[in-house]
Amino acid sequence: MVAQSNVRRQAQVERIEGKVAQLLSERELVINRGFRDGVTLGMKFAVLTGHPLEIQDPDTHEVLATIDREKVRVKVTQVLDRAAVCKTYEFRMIEDSLRVLTLL
Repeated sequence: MVAQSNVRRQAQVERIEGKVAQLLSERELVINRGFRDGVTLGMKFAVLTGHPLEIQDPDTHEVLATIDREKVRVKVTQVLDRAAVCKTYEFRMIEDSLRVLTLL
């Protein structure tokens, strides 16, 4: 269960999106957003796959929806002026490139 203060805090924080700038290890990466962009220590992000998945109707082949797939969740461990170091705390196995980070 999420504490009320955390829910309010997350609702007040503006969404931050960016990209993975560099992989440091299996559990650490650097994003191209930092202090200047509003990133703070302990902030959590979802790393999405490189390309959204198109859902097609099996009969008509019409695109019904486009969905983003989450690869990993990371937490900011170090904030720099224009970048931030993040460490994984939850992940899913999906084969694709790394794309956008979105604040949870």
